[in-house]
Amino acid sequence: MKTSAKAYMLMFCISLCTGSFADWSLQTNMYARINSIYESSFWTPELHFQAVRGGGFANDGMSDQFLAFCVFVSNRCDEIIAEWPAYETNEVARFTVQSAIGYTGFSNLTNLAERVLSLYENDSDSISESTLEMVKFPYGTPFAAENYLAFNYDVPGVSNIINRIRSIAEANSNTNVVSSCDRILSGESRQWLQLMMEAGAL
Repeated sequence: MKTSAKAYMLMFCISLCTGSFADWSLQTNMYARINSIYESSFWTPELHFQAVRGGGFANDGMSDQFLAFCVFVSNRCDEIIAEWPAYETNEVARFTVQSAIGYTGFSNLTNLAERVLSLYENDSDSISESTLEMVKFPYGTPFAAENYLAFNYDVPGVSNIINRIRSIAEANSNTNVVSSCDRILSGESRQWLQLMMEAGAL
């Protein structure tokens, strides 16, 4: 397991070398903290990540290390979002950071969405499909965060985020996302979620 963990840390460092260096100390700190999350298991870090990736942190990855990481991300969220390309290039980093941001509040979620969408609109190759999916539905985060767009579609600025996601999906012929965005914008998704909550089903 020690060899595997070292190899995993090397993968993080290689990713750092291909990213932005706006704040080297922040980025190296982030990668070290991310690495510690996946080392905190009897599994290898690789297997641990795959398990968490499947169900999200709320279902398959909650730990003291992840909660501490969420606090760290919350304290420096504006800087982290500004340097998003440094994390986007690595699947483990982008998923872990996006998940942590889901635990830091609505404004951070919308700020990240704005940043990611702007990067994609400037260069569609700079943002992965999985990142866009997590912007729309950050699964494995608190319920309100998972559904932050549906619950807040009528909050100023949020409908713009949804429409931009819809436009990207339409350009990529992703009819499922287009339909989902339409349901969110109409208020149908929020109404359904509220009915399920009242019925005790969520």
